[in-house]
Amino acid sequence: MPVEVELTFLGVPAGQAKGGVFVRDTQQIRVQALPSAIPHSIEVKIADLDLGDHVFAKDLVMPEGVTLDVSGDTQICHVTA
Repeated sequence: MPVEVELTFLGVPAGQAKGGVFVRDTQQIRVQALPSAIPHSIEVKIADLDLGDHVFAKDLVMPEGVTLDVSGDTQICHVTA
């Protein structure tokens, strides 16, 4: 069953110290899961992001029993100069 799950961004991107701006391209991600396996949120670790770096849906670590219901190339966030 597809469902939208909130994304929780963890950390401060390394690129911000160089003047970069962190951009959240989406706040939620669509996933497939049984009702008992639907997570409250999915964590996105962003501390290692430098200028020009991106996080795509395929980079997310899905909890057990949860799969993406969007293209792996869906951009989640990035750091721009």
